[in-house]
Amino acid sequence: MASALYDLANMEYEQGRTSSAKRYIDRYHEVATAAPESLWLAIRVERELGDRNAADEYGKQLLRRFPDSRQAERFLETR
Repeated sequence: MASALYDLANMEYEQGRTSSAKRYIDRYHEVATAAPESLWLAIRVERELGDRNAADEYGKQLLRRFPDSRQAERFLETR
């Protein structure tokens, strides 16, 4: 079920339905352990919605838990 939530969040984000993507990625993080991909998606969703604080919190998590990931590198490049 968790992977389906991530896939739906990603699909909604790619189709410009950011509010819907937020609901799915939030639900994903309630039922699954965060992964670099899910945190990066959450960062982009929150940025798109204008919540820089939430985006930064996800970014801190990403850097703390997955500092060597490609997603952490992207986060640092786009700060």
